[in-house]
Amino acid sequence: IILAIMSWMAAEERKKISDRTKAGIARRRAIGQWKGGRPKKKKGGYTLQPLKMVPIEKGHLMATY
Repeated sequence: IILAIMSWMAAEERKKISDRTKAGIARRRAIGQWKGGRPKKKKGGYTLQPLKMVPIEKGHLMATY
């Protein structure tokens, strides 16, 4: 019985994730930011920007772009 309940909960969570994803895509389409599919890859490919260390408080650093 416990296994059945856990599998039902997992299925419901998958449905919720799907609904949230569809709602987000619809929202982006409504404002013209979503054209569908994956983003196009640039001619040279993707490049990483170098990280720099920024102090967040005394004695602590945070890596940022």
